[in-house]
Amino acid sequence: MNYEMTQQKLAEKVKVARLILYFISGIWLLFVLLSNGMSLGAFIQSIPFLLFLLFTLLSKKYPLVSGVIFLVLAVDSLYFFS
Repeated sequence: MNYEMTQQKLAEKVKVARLILYFISGIWLLFVLLSNGMSLGAFIQSIPFLLFLLFTLLSKKYPLVSGVIFLVLAVDSLYFFS
């Protein structure tokens, strides 16, 4: 019974993590589109957020691959912005 409860808690945490990623990528994408309008510049600036959203969508089918990609992006961001 403990194992089943642990699996349920883990599934809830994964669901919440996906919702947070959807929210963050949606807000960033909305900000880019509202600040630049529908132009080529807005599309170019929204590419990272579209990739972020794509990897979030892929996390349902390939959680390990998308997790590794998010980890690489986080480490790369720390290196790039420090």
